[in-house]
Amino acid sequence: NKSQSKRHPRYDWSSLKNSDISHKYSVAVRNRFDALQNETQEENPSVAYNNFIKAHKEASKKCIPTKPKIKRHVPWESSRVIEVREKLKKASKKRRIRPTRANTRNFINTQKELASVYQEE
Repeated sequence: NKSQSKRHPRYDWSSLKNSDISHKYSVAVRNRFDALQNETQEENPSVAYNNFIKAHKEASKKCIPTKPKIKRHVPWESSRVIEVREKLKKASKKRRIRPTRANTRNFINTQKELASVYQEE
């Protein structure tokens, strides 16, 4: 998937509140930036900026922990929703085969039940 291949790691920037991590990160950025500046030997601001960005990315990868991936809860995977959806399918099929008032009423009530279950989720 194209969107997933270009994702950047999600760093936990709040970890910089920890003085050890903050110090390691700032030293890593400073050292890497100085090394890159010494390699290029240019006074150009664009080159300096690019070196800073590169130093920041490398130090982040090295020093800043990433946020854990969270699996989001999706309502249509809950057992209650699946159960009511199956009930709605049966009511729909019954209504199509034999469109009586009772079957139509049952179908409408099951639709309302499914809507309320989605609201609960």
